[in-house]
Amino acid sequence: MFFISPTLMRLRVTSLTLCGLGAVVFAPVTFANKANVGVEPMLEEVLVTAQKRLENGQQVPIAMTVYSNADLHRMGASSLSDLGAATSGVETNNYNVTQPSYSIRGIATSDFTVGSDPAVGVYLDGVYVARGAGAELFTDDIARIEVLKGPQGTLFGRNTTGGAIHVTSNKPSQQAEQSLALSAGNYGLKRLSLVTNNALTDTAAYRVNVHSEVRDGYIQQYNGEALNNRDRQSANAGVLWQPNKKVELLLRANYGQLNQRSGTVYTTTQSVYQSGNSAEPFNLFGSVSLDGENKEERTTFGISSNLQLALGAVNFTSITAYRQVEASLANDEDGSSDNGHYFHSLNTDNNDYLSQELRLNGEFHRGSWLVGASYDVEHVDHLTHVTLNYNTLENFAIYTAILDDPNAFAGLGLDAGVLGLTDQSLPQARAEVVNRIRAQLQGAGVEGIAVSQFLTQQLLDQQDPFAGTLGAGPWGALYAIDAVGCPQNSVGEAADELGLEQAIFCGILPQVQNRLVGPAGQTLWPEQLRNTGRYQSSAIFTDVSFQASDALQFHAGLRYTVDHKKFTIQTGYDSANYFLTSSTAAGAQALPMGLAFFNNGVDLANTVIELDDTWNAVSGRFVTDYTISSTSMAYASIASGFKSGGFNSLSYGPDITPAFDAEEIVHYELGYKADWLDNRLRVNFAAFQYSYNNKQDLVLVGSPLPSYQIINNDSVGHGLEVDSYWLATHAWALSGNYSWLQTEIVRDLSTHYTQFDRTGQPQSTTPEHKINVGSLYRAQFGDHLFSWSVEYHWQAERVGTLPGENIAAQQRWNTRLVYRPPNSLQNSASNAPVWELALWVQNVFNAKSLGNYNGAGSAIGSHTVWPKPPRMFGLDFRITF
Repeated sequence: MFFISPTLMRLRVTSLTLCGLGAVVFAPVTFANKANVGVEPMLEEVLVTAQKRLENGQQVPIAMTVYSNADLHRMGASSLSDLGAATSGVETNNYNVTQPSYSIRGIATSDFTVGSDPAVGVYLDGVYVARGAGAELFTDDIARIEVLKGPQGTLFGRNTTGGAIHVTSNKPSQQAEQSLALSAGNYGLKRLSLVTNNALTDTAAYRVNVHSEVRDGYIQQYNGEALNNRDRQSANAGVLWQPNKKVELLLRANYGQLNQRSGTVYTTTQSVYQSGNSAEPFNLFGSVSLDGENKEERTTFGISSNLQLALGAVNFTSITAYRQVEASLANDEDGSSDNGHYFHSLNTDNNDYLSQELRLNGEFHRGSWLVGASYDVEHVDHLTHVTLNYNTLENFAIYTAILDDPNAFAGLGLDAGVLGLTDQSLPQARAEVVNRIRAQLQGAGVEGIAVSQFLTQQLLDQQDPFAGTLGAGPWGALYAIDAVGCPQNSVGEAADELGLEQAIFCGILPQVQNRLVGPAGQTLWPEQLRNTGRYQSSAIFTDVSFQASDALQFHAGLRYTVDHKKFTIQTGYDSANYFLTSSTAAGAQALPMGLAFFNNGVDLANTVIELDDTWNAVSGRFVTDYTISSTSMAYASIASGFKSGGFNSLSYGPDITPAFDAEEIVHYELGYKADWLDNRLRVNFAAFQYSYNNKQDLVLVGSPLPSYQIINNDSVGHGLEVDSYWLATHAWALSGNYSWLQTEIVRDLSTHYTQFDRTGQPQSTTPEHKINVGSLYRAQFGDHLFSWSVEYHWQAERVGTLPGENIAAQQRWNTRLVYRPPNSLQNSASNAPVWELALWVQNVFNAKSLGNYNGAGSAIGSHTVWPKPPRMFGLDFRITF
């Protein structure tokens, strides 16, 4: 078995502190000083475990970006989401911690519920982080992060159709180390990180890290505290036992908590903003006015053991892990304080995950082999609580009507021409006129008519419960509705005698207005849905590398996966949520209904709906690489990936497919990796193409009340990525990357449910072009060392999640200036503490840019977006004993 001693490993990590294969990261430069005069700068090798063994990253035939601990500090990255802007082919546009989404080469999952799985797998110390609520990891005391691009199903398993993000924590070592890091900055930033590492015995050592970060919010609101603050704490501990060269046991435990007012979204619908409690002109980057809470809370706990045994020519690895996540996210979904668009949500998660992986690996005359098996079981418990009010339902009905027909209110003199709409108008433009129509209805004394017509259509589509005995008209369930102001007993009977329009005005509208007009309209309308699940996954896998010649090598692997999922849906109409009452003949009782969880008109009465399904697949890879020289290689690969199917968790009823199909991807890649100019220039190149079948898209579909459902679509994509690093002089290093990506939806099944056909359109979330450039300069004055780094990030316009909501091109500059005093150089012979002081600025020019548009508020006509952070600056102090 190949072991690296703790001391050697620590020296390796130290030598790589300015090293990486990724965006805006730099190799360790042997900058000129008194101790190394005449030494030429050289790029060091980067050790990775992308193929489940420790290798030089330049010799691994996989496109990847690797960040060292020093890279993360220089970038100011405190979480995985901070890596997206700097990494070629990767996007991490996340506005909250508990519902993150990661995109690699345009492949991501848009579903925020527990009925589906992510398309990019996140791994912590070899353990899969199953659920999105716990996937946003923080980066304190991290040895490295490997971002592996393209399907990684063979070696990493399911749910890696886009790729994998592998986070490796620092291991305990026999060498004593104590470090303290302190930071302070604008918006009241205060950050502390403490690490202690010591030997317990000659064969055992421990390492403990504690971290705390608090910061005030940067989004001001008129009627409350500033939003998007930070309040996070974590603790990590590890014990390493190495009784001899053949045995290694690593035990880890981690705990984290956060409690912050984050996840804020702005309404982009100006009429909604202006109807709220706002004192300033509409400004997406100004203050926000909300009438609901924005708050995230999360507690995570995990333990794991990693046992490695050298059994002669065979090495054995066992990784056992347990992880628990409790999280909640409260959101003002409409992003405003408009009482007519009142939409708040609270999502809570209580999930646990147990996994076991066993591996055997070894070498033969011309190669190496690996076989393994894995099993994991996950329990999920997710509660979605939505709160609307009666006013919201009227505006929702207006919005729904003009989405269907811009002339829906022509009878009030508000035809499409007057409203400035056409048949081609996008939903955003139609949402802008909702409050105008509502005011016109109020002025005409017919407020509530939109809901009335909406409910009438719903009832017309239902069967007559009296089978025609009360009347012969085609009025469906209207025969069961109390006529109230009509002389007849039911609205259906009134329609027979007076006509449908008059029956609505005398039978339905008065009931609706009783619940809607005046203060009654502010009455809350709560709905709730609960999902639970038990997910089991089993897999066996193998991978073989064969050295055909001194230059030519082949790699082949297969994995067979079986996923078995049990899932429940529990919801029902709240008895207090109603507009209409039934006729005397039908029982004279209130008729509750749902909006958020309409379930196509079926009251599930909080009955637990049990679903059960199994998916299985074979995924694999075949790779050939050719060593061109001692410092360059080329490779070609074909790989497949699998993401299991799941369940539509937000709705259940007629015409709603309870389960959706598994995703499958076939991915082709050509790559080249080289170190030129005596290892001073590194260039990595990858070109790829893929076919992505049954992509799981979350789409708002259904009529008369839409609901979120997963719809399977097909897409294709191709692109290229270039990463380069140049040690220009003894004192100056440059890095940069460029990525180009084109995707296209080739089969859009959501067209069957919506009026928009996305066939031929690109997938959302990823720009076509993306550029990152970095510069690192070091200067030494006597024994005083200064380093100055500058980073530039640019990306082109990218497609948003809703039609017509594209995200404009954006750019940002970051910079960091570091000072190290005498005797603090890395190669100093002094035993004095090593310390440094750093001044940093992120978003130097305070660029205004948007993260992404969000879909929940758009369901009621308040389209929302979240802004990226403004300029941040601060001072870091770090000392190591």
